[in-house]
Amino acid sequence: MTRATLVYCAALFAVTVPSAAIAAPSINQDQGLWTDAFSDPSGLESGMVGAEAGQSNVVHDPFGRLITLGPADGGGALPTSGHFFTTTITPSSFSAWGNVWINFTSATATGVTVSVYDANTNASLGALTLTPSADPAYTRMASLAGIVPTTTTRIRLKVTLDRGTNPIAPAVKDLKVSWTPKSVLGLALEAPATKAAGDGIVLRVSASVSFVTATDFVAWVPAPTPTDNRYNQAAALSFVSATDGGVYTASGATVGGVALAILLASSLAAAGGLPAGEAGGGSGAVARRAIDPVTESRFCSRLVTRA
Repeated sequence: MTRATLVYCAALFAVTVPSAAIAAPSINQDQGLWTDAFSDPSGLESGMVGAEAGQSNVVHDPFGRLITLGPADGGGALPTSGHFFTTTITPSSFSAWGNVWINFTSATATGVTVSVYDANTNASLGALTLTPSADPAYTRMASLAGIVPTTTTRIRLKVTLDRGTNPIAPAVKDLKVSWTPKSVLGLALEAPATKAAGDGIVLRVSASVSFVTATDFVAWVPAPTPTDNRYNQAAALSFVSATDGGVYTASGATVGGVALAILLASSLAAAGGLPAGEAGGGSGAVARRAIDPVTESRFCSRLVTRA
């Protein structure tokens, strides 16, 4: 009987002990999102932020997956207030900061407040005005516009919990931060300055994307027009071929609502966009292709016409 009891307890223990796996905040540079569901405390700053402690009078509840008030040593009276800073939130490339969403419980209207800091200088940029969330997964949200300038490339949040005289401590369950991701594009065109009549003309266009996947991205080249026909020969160009999905459109095309003239363009923005870090290229008609950031990779399309 004793042995059976021990085996049962061991099995129960194995089921209820929380996992020690690290679940750091997730960041999606293409979508411009940073999220922390507090599966563990790795998203909380453990050091100092300027003169302030990264964490004070807060504890991580591994079963509830939340942050709430509590003494650091696990004993003693329940603190009245406390705070924590997030680790640094760093977009790889962006054009504007977006919003903050927070999911929490509090017995009082002011039990949870949020401030934003410049992670480069540790200077406070101000308190956020929390309003009802447009995302049902979160309790409140706040705009970073007008508070965080685009020159601030890294931020961190400070979340303060205050129960006042209420015996029930506030708890923070989720945080989310957004920004407008920005692709950095590079384009190059290789084309001969002159060609004899009857010769093939090769146009090569290459494109590269850094940091953030480029969506709805199309590279195109206008069909060349002969400008020097001193012998009055028939000089109209005829399309021969194109590589990497390039296509010739004799009467123009509309891409994403934008009308393009007669062109030789290549499809670089496939369903997933042109992923950052990789390079793509082409000449020929409009199409789409996705490329991920792989710094030195290159591919080029060759468009051949004939005079």
